[in-house]
Amino acid sequence: MSSSTSSPNSSAAPTSSSSFVINGSSSSLHNLNSNKLIDIGQQQLSLIDPNRYNNLDYFELSGKLGKGQFSEVLKAKNKMTGRMVAIKKIELDLMKNKKAREDCRKEIDLLKQLQHENIIRYYCSFIVADQSKEYLMIVLELAEAGDLSRLLRTFKKNFRLLPERSIWKYFVQITRAISYMHSRSIMHRDIKPANVFISSGGIVKLGDLGLGRFLSMETMNLSTFKKGMVFSIVGTPYYMSPERMNESGYSFKSDIWSLGCVLYEMAALQSPFFGEKQNLLALVRKISKCEYPPIPSNIYSQQLRLTVSNCICANPNRRFDARDVLTVAEHMHSHFSSISKSQQKIHSAPQLITNTTTIRQPQPVRRIQVSSNRNSIVTTLPHLGGRQNTQL
Repeated sequence: MSSSTSSPNSSAAPTSSSSFVINGSSSSLHNLNSNKLIDIGQQQLSLIDPNRYNNLDYFELSGKLGKGQFSEVLKAKNKMTGRMVAIKKIELDLMKNKKAREDCRKEIDLLKQLQHENIIRYYCSFIVADQSKEYLMIVLELAEAGDLSRLLRTFKKNFRLLPERSIWKYFVQITRAISYMHSRSIMHRDIKPANVFISSGGIVKLGDLGLGRFLSMETMNLSTFKKGMVFSIVGTPYYMSPERMNESGYSFKSDIWSLGCVLYEMAALQSPFFGEKQNLLALVRKISKCEYPPIPSNIYSQQLRLTVSNCICANPNRRFDARDVLTVAEHMHSHFSSISKSQQKIHSAPQLITNTTTIRQPQPVRRIQVSSNRNSIVTTLPHLGGRQNTQL
């Protein structure tokens, strides 16, 4: 997709009596035809960008892509440019509490600020009225190939495992997006396959930033022992870190736990903590003890398994950070990209998950150094007594 959209001619621009504009002195939205206010947050938000297509009349709707608690996602075409887009339609009347509306405002604020190839791009947003209901419409980049969870379901249905080449191809892009967000002091907080979208060209697009959270400088600079911690409970339980499940406060390292869960799921085709959907206490216990079935060593590389174990680590201080994960992911992607597809064997899926298998956590890799030899990664493993040269 192109990096920008041009504004239509004002003389030819469609008009709509249901569009809204911002009151410059407040954070509320004013209907052009009434005095009704819609409060969507504590801070001022400019939803209407005069240089964008800020009216539903510009778009031709062509189907539904998905549905959430307060919203649905529609597929549409921009009539002026021909670009296919996704429109997130949020029913404002269903968001009765301030927190839900504030989350809505935050998502738009985040989308406006994040400009990265591997993050779903924000185009514009506006509000329309339909049968006395108000809807916030957020126009986003469309990832035509669906999401990662759909891809994994397809492989699982066909009793096939994802080739490691493909795993690193997708995972390195997810990690680039997370590393970029963390560099801007933003946590995602809901990293999971369903929020990883894929374009028709195989480009990963991280989306659904409604749970994203800024760590302000005030939060980052607290002098207490809870420095840089967040205490709200949001996210998807299967991918939540122990500190989030136990309400002990969490930081950017919580995203790293979720990254490890996604990497594991790409290899095993299901969550490392799958099976406790109806028993939250059992799930919390499994997560707290890092009890998950190991990835078979005869199928995937040692570096993939080490990366998983150093992300899914109970002690957040001993987890990789985003730069560590990115270092390994970039190297592994480079390695497998140098191997022709004909050399990549697609395995029949074995029975990876049992009810009794428990993995013991290896001590994490504390330092990663990419060797000049592209076929190895040099790591320092404390429990093995020093420097190890891992062949790929």
